[in-house]
Amino acid sequence: SKEQFLNTHPSKLSPPKQPDGSDSFEKAEKMIQIARRKGSHHFEWVHLRSNGETFWVDVVLTKLFIDAKETIHVRWIDITELKAIQAKLEEQTKKAIEANKAKSEFLSNMSHEIRTPMNAIIGFTELLEEQLDQPRLKSYVKTIKNAGNALLLLINDILDLSKIEAGKLRIEKKPTDIHKLADELGTIFTLEVRKKGLDLLIDVQEDIPRSLYLDEVRLRQILFNLLGNAVKFTQEGSITLRVRALSVDEHRSKLDLLIEVEDTGIGIAKEQIDRIFNKFEQAEGQNIKKFGGTGLGLAISSKLAAMMDGRLSVQSELGKGSTFRLELFGIDIASIVEERQTREKLQKPRGNIRFGRAKVLVVDDIEDNRDLIVKNFENTRLEIITAENGKEAVFLALNQKPDLILMDIRMPTMDGIEATKRIKAVLDIPVVALTASVIAQEVDRKVEHTLFDGFLRKPVLRVDLFETLAKFLPHERIEEQYGSQEEFVLDQNTLKNIETIRKIFQEEIIPLKNKAMRTNNMTDIQALAASLREVAATYEIGFIDTFALQLEEAVNAFDIASIDALFKKFDIIVQKIKEQ
Repeated sequence: SKEQFLNTHPSKLSPPKQPDGSDSFEKAEKMIQIARRKGSHHFEWVHLRSNGETFWVDVVLTKLFIDAKETIHVRWIDITELKAIQAKLEEQTKKAIEANKAKSEFLSNMSHEIRTPMNAIIGFTELLEEQLDQPRLKSYVKTIKNAGNALLLLINDILDLSKIEAGKLRIEKKPTDIHKLADELGTIFTLEVRKKGLDLLIDVQEDIPRSLYLDEVRLRQILFNLLGNAVKFTQEGSITLRVRALSVDEHRSKLDLLIEVEDTGIGIAKEQIDRIFNKFEQAEGQNIKKFGGTGLGLAISSKLAAMMDGRLSVQSELGKGSTFRLELFGIDIASIVEERQTREKLQKPRGNIRFGRAKVLVVDDIEDNRDLIVKNFENTRLEIITAENGKEAVFLALNQKPDLILMDIRMPTMDGIEATKRIKAVLDIPVVALTASVIAQEVDRKVEHTLFDGFLRKPVLRVDLFETLAKFLPHERIEEQYGSQEEFVLDQNTLKNIETIRKIFQEEIIPLKNKAMRTNNMTDIQALAASLREVAATYEIGFIDTFALQLEEAVNAFDIASIDALFKKFDIIVQKIKEQ
């Protein structure tokens, strides 16, 4: 009551008021009645002190029976200080959210700024590698190319994390063959494992369906990271990739998947296990100089697992190895098996693409990018015109009417989206989008699928560029033909030693080739290439030296398709030597 309040608060000269000046007690009585009807036992209320300050109370209602008569006891608790703390926490939370948003926006912009020069570095390196013949120079260029790709992987890790935190990364499920995926991953790591003298075991349960609805790209990313860590931290013993199906529901065509990566490496101390899934953190005491890494891989993998309705965990003992467990729940069994193979056939270039006469408009605000694309189309029948912003692109498109436009997304003056809208409103021209962004807020899915006819992400490889343009421009495919007479000509000095060369091939080279084909061992293939280089150097046979160099490059890149093609070419070389 007013009297009770004044007796317990003698410093107050008048009952508290509402901030609007009305009587707090009258308002409180109404609130008490409302609370009782709702069955509530307390509510918060704000009062106005006589000095003009506001203070908060928590009004607590207690039902009592005095002389068998129901009485409501009202208790007023001053929570002004608690409210001040709460307001401060809310303000700090708001600032943290704004700071995180600013960070995501910064990384979104940096994705464009960083990937744009990387596009030029990797692209021009690829062109330079094609034009060099000297093995020493090619090795230098290859080092630059590998370093550029390594830097790109690091950039992608940072941007993937930002993309996840910004809520921009989406899981895209497609029919995936987990058996082939496991085999491919095993192939990728075979060379590195053999160099360290380790055993790599791939153990996939045979009856797992060949087509599961999974995000193959993100699953590959997780497993690539886990296997890469296993190889990095294992000095002796073995690494096992194990895949098992759990809780198969044939009626609903669903199953749970358990994927384990087990190693006999250095292991993780128990007190360090929780922190390894935190971003930018690694196990304490890890030799960064020796092992490298940024502490992002497992953080990204854990978040990706959660986004795929799964979880990533680890069991480990220091000095005895680790087992990372990826559990994916409720995976749909797809009804289509051939989709992946069909997609691969479409993506894989079938021979060399020779374009017919056509005009292509290249739009990019970065001069290096424009030059790179122009140089990629040297010695083709394509006429290339360029523009450095969207406004200029609209003008050139309407006046020169190109057959296709390669359009950068982010540009000053006018961006690629607005320029494409204006061009498409007048002309029916295929437009392929080019973007360096990963978060890519400017290209949502509706725009991507309705406005643009194709989509290329920088850095763009030459094969991807040609394959994409081939969808819209007249062209023919020229299959590589091995064995032309000009390719296998021996000069007169070499012909003087032809009998010796034939004998070396019959007794040394051919047995090495047969062994390499039988074992599929990269060491055996390298031995074959080395022997061929020696023969080529001794007897000055240029085409054999070129062949050996190609074989070495294919082995170093673990390019199985190229090795198979070169083995076919080898048979033609042997036949030509026999015929000389």
